[in-house]
Amino acid sequence: MLNFTLHLETMFTRDPKISELVNKDKNKSSNKEMMENFGFVQPNYSEAIKIPKEKNNKNDNITVYEIPEKYRNKNLFVEIKADSIKLFDICLSSNLIITITESLGELKVIDGDLQSVVKAYVKVYAELNSDKIEFYKDGYTDLNGKFNYLALNTDQLKNARKFYIFVSEEKQGATIRECYPPKNINGMSSNDDNILMNIQRYKQNQRNKWREMNKFV
Repeated sequence: MLNFTLHLETMFTRDPKISELVNKDKNKSSNKEMMENFGFVQPNYSEAIKIPKEKNNKNDNITVYEIPEKYRNKNLFVEIKADSIKLFDICLSSNLIITITESLGELKVIDGDLQSVVKAYVKVYAELNSDKIEFYKDGYTDLNGKFNYLALNTDQLKNARKFYIFVSEEKQGATIRECYPPKNINGMSSNDDNILMNIQRYKQNQRNKWREMNKFV
């Protein structure tokens, strides 16, 4: 078993699509992609694990391995080799819980105690219709742990089809997510060249719809 420590922000900046490997279900396809991305990296730590002989009770066939203490609070890439078999996984050390509201273009960050995380750093890349991936915006969560990843005073949003988002906080760790622009974002008025104003108007309309649906009878 091999462990590699990861600098998540550096990897994310180099290739924002790393989020697809972190968040997708582990299968043969993702295993191959991980091998292509990390197969050449030298491990920080390696150890041979002796697997006990197969037993009749399936539950007794599970081998539990504890990661060394010095690596438990780090982001890790783990490789397991047995004969001709290789398996890979990415393990992120993070207490951050991210809730994304695509209809408003907002995310909220809370910790394991369900408290808002203030001043968490957020970095956003956009995948454009041209297949290019470009830096979109960055910033920090507000006093409510919220960050609007959509609002930007440029026309970049018109061509965005997907967002890749990195979130980190010094004590709570880091994680990455992906999401999409609001489905009816293209329905916003195009008469005004100020995209930010259009987005604010769109968000207010969404809030008004929510209030109308949830008002007391």
